[in-house]
Amino acid sequence: MVRMTHMPSWRSPRLFPLIPLLTALLMVASCGSSQPGRANTAHGVNATKIPKAVPAESTTTTPAAPDLPPSRAVSPRSAVETYLSSEISDDGLASYNVLSSADRSSIGSFADWTTRHASMPRYLSYTILGVIGPSVVTDVNMTPRVDESNGVVPASARVTWTAVSESGGWTVALSTAKFDPRYPDPALAKSAALGWVAAAQAGSTANQYEGNLLGQPDIAQQLRSVTGSFAADDPVALKGNDLQGTITDTFGPDAVLWAHVVHLRGPVGLDVATAPLGDQWVVIAIKGT
Repeated sequence: MVRMTHMPSWRSPRLFPLIPLLTALLMVASCGSSQPGRANTAHGVNATKIPKAVPAESTTTTPAAPDLPPSRAVSPRSAVETYLSSEISDDGLASYNVLSSADRSSIGSFADWTTRHASMPRYLSYTILGVIGPSVVTDVNMTPRVDESNGVVPASARVTWTAVSESGGWTVALSTAKFDPRYPDPALAKSAALGWVAAAQAGSTANQYEGNLLGQPDIAQQLRSVTGSFAADDPVALKGNDLQGTITDTFGPDAVLWAHVVHLRGPVGLDVATAPLGDQWVVIAIKGT
């Protein structure tokens, strides 16, 4: 796996990108990881689907932020463990309660948190790597995604959290979390592009992300009548390619940090833009050359 030292483009649905990786919710700064102080064991459970909103006619009410004072953890480590464990178990109220007062004021009510939560990373497990003062360094595993609302959410990242001392306890300052996402080796984008074009010739969408293909999507249909094999150049970064504007308009400006373009030579010339999805690459845009 290749480690990237920038933050993923997580954005809330056209409030988004959240991301930043948490952008409509909270912009998180991008940086390299701190060196951990001590190791610990991993924690995690399977992520579950976020419950649907309660119908308007229900008598259940959603508490507002002023009615839910932040929970105080006994230490920075405990605050981060509470936040991540609550996220993994899909306990949005518990994770909201351990956020700092400043974060909760910025986010709004618990109802606002619940609405935005659907666009946030879905944590699967974590490991505490070390604690340095109020900073807690973790490795986290997440459900990887590539979509037009969130951009790219990596399968794993190193995250440095900052805890805040409030009223005799500790809360999590989500807005200052620093992400160091890990993406697969860009060299793998070459075989992904070749696999995609062969599948397109056979009328399949294999190696293609689930959204709408960008650029010149009609080419994919036209490839069904194209015979012959293709060769691929080595992947290059998206920046400067003709597809850059289309991709950044759709996935956000951080796409230049993770997208790679593969030029295909064969019966026709093609530029194929790819995005990392878990441990592989998928095609998100194409154009003729």
